[in-house]
Amino acid sequence: MPQEFTWKRTPAKVKQYFVDLLGPDKAAELTKAMSRYDWIVVDGPHGPTGKTTLVDILAAIGYTRVIEGNFATTIRVDEPLSGHREKSDIFESLGIAQKR
Repeated sequence: MPQEFTWKRTPAKVKQYFVDLLGPDKAAELTKAMSRYDWIVVDGPHGPTGKTTLVDILAAIGYTRVIEGNFATTIRVDEPLSGHREKSDIFESLGIAQKR
């Protein structure tokens, strides 16, 4: 019978599965991200690497801030801004309300 638990109390067997699947460094990165309640994108090459199983395990233990990379698009914004303007000015010029 499966135990009831949450991602905040991840059982040792599950933590060990993370290590077995990801290696110790990536498993530590995963558990640290979970402790901060970060969004986690699970991505990798097409084929059986354990991506979907990992996502399903995280969902089963109640960690819902996960996106399977095969179903997500990451937009990387890394070029320095030129002609920097304040965010409020940009929103105002676009005629949209700033929500946060």
